Amino acid sequence: MFAQAPQGFSYQGMMRNSAGQAISNQNVSTRFCVRLGSTNGPIAYQEVQMLTTNGQGLMSATVGSGTVTMGSFATIDWT
Repeated sequence: MFAQAPQGFSYQGMMRNSAGQAISNQNVSTRFCVRLGSTNGPIAYQEVQMLTTNGQGLMSATVGSGTVTMGSFATIDWT
């Protein structure tokens, strides 16, 4: 059986300030990194996206659809 690597994956997160309060209804700059092997492993892919939070500070993104700053999403070794 063969499978294709994804073209992107969904991610949601809560944006909060240093006091723990939700960053509501604001544009936020985000950076996503896919690392190999562990949380400290080498970066295989990196992108940036401008997103907008909702009233509760929730932001949603599709990782793989941002502005690439390192690597290629299509060539990530998902194993």
